[in-house]
Amino acid sequence: MNNANTLLLPFVIVAFACSSPPAGEQPQVEGPPPGGTIDKAMVARLEEDARALAKTEGCAGTGECKAAPMGAKACGGPRAWIVYCPLTTDEVALTRKLDELREAEERYNRESGLVSDCALLTEPRVELNNGVCRAAP
Repeated sequence: MNNANTLLLPFVIVAFACSSPPAGEQPQVEGPPPGGTIDKAMVARLEEDARALAKTEGCAGTGECKAAPMGAKACGGPRAWIVYCPLTTDEVALTRKLDELREAEERYNRESGLVSDCALLTEPRVELNNGVCRAAP
């Protein structure tokens, strides 16, 4: 082996050793599939899943109701807000689903070259009406 090959060998070994996770260990992937295509139907399914997780009944007072940002506009910021009762909603599962939806919609918007009105949607005032959390008119 000549000197150039001897000097390069350790770098090549390190490069290949760092290129993939150890056997049996899979990297954690959240949100949309990294190589797959995001389409409008997938975004709609994720929104439907989030809405199913957000329970609006079960709170005793308006102060218990919450709102969370949902989706993503092409210019940035949420596309909508979802209102829920944290006493009957699994907030961890809802937050994960909303994050997954936001990531998928951001990617869909970017890959599709979509634009939006760039209007800022502020968090709605929430209220309890007949035992149901909702956005106040």
